[in-house]
Amino acid sequence: MITVPASFREMPRWWHDEAGRAWLDRLPALVAGHSALWNLTSDGPPHHGSNALVVPVRRRARAAVLRLAPPGDDVATEATALHHWAGLGVVELLEVDGDLHHGQVLAGGRRDWTVVDPVLLRGDPEYDLGRVLWTRLDELPDDADVLAALDAFVAACEVPTHRARDWVLVRSMSYLLWGLEQGLTIDPPRCRRLLDLLG
Repeated sequence: MITVPASFREMPRWWHDEAGRAWLDRLPALVAGHSALWNLTSDGPPHHGSNALVVPVRRRARAAVLRLAPPGDDVATEATALHHWAGLGVVELLEVDGDLHHGQVLAGGRRDWTVVDPVLLRGDPEYDLGRVLWTRLDELPDDADVLAALDAFVAACEVPTHRARDWVLVRSMSYLLWGLEQGLTIDPPRCRRLLDLLG
């Protein structure tokens, strides 16, 4: 049986979600049940983002992950995204049960980098740059480091700098306001730093 990481239980998502906390308590049994059903063996400790648990597993000789999300999450959309990308830069869909940032991009086996929690969105590729920056902001101590990260994104994605900056401002303000309303204490100052720097 797996142990649900304490850091996953402490995520803000669960603060006001009684059904979600009950789901967290059932996770070890859910992992065991799905592993038995799909002939999976555990291959390391579980990892998580803010919304889902990812357990490294093996299916016969093949490395895989079992991802479990709480009831009510839009799993159908995520499955559609996985089918759409067909394993090109994302995990291949074996089975799914139950927002792009650094915790959702892992060093891959089939490719250099693999996205493990894709959400299928249509729109500007610059949309999630704000989240990418504020989740890594503690690793970018100087303003020049933040601007270099922004420039690297712009160059890698071949997008206009002004649009990338605009999206960072919009997303940072939106998340700052939401985070303050939810009582978050870590991300709002990060968002404020981006707003001060790029605004």
